[in-house]
Amino acid sequence: MQPEHIPDSDHILKWIETIFSKGVRHPVDPSNQWTEEFVADEFRRMGLDHVCPEPVAVPKWEPRHWSLQVSGPGSDLLISRFPLPH
Repeated sequence: MQPEHIPDSDHILKWIETIFSKGVRHPVDPSNQWTEEFVADEFRRMGLDHVCPEPVAVPKWEPRHWSLQVSGPGSDLLISRFPLPH
């Protein structure tokens, strides 16, 4: 890699903003795959010759069923929302 290809801090912050704008990146989310490709492309633009993304086995959680029921004196409330992976 040539020194002129090394990004300055403004460029790196722009990368962070771009990646952050794609949203949460869990292993099953499309934004995760997009981020992998984005980073690999940026490395190639920086002049790195052998950029080879490789699969990494990570545990992933995929919700199948979920519910939240809140019970209080004289009432029950069923809250239908999306599950959080953490």
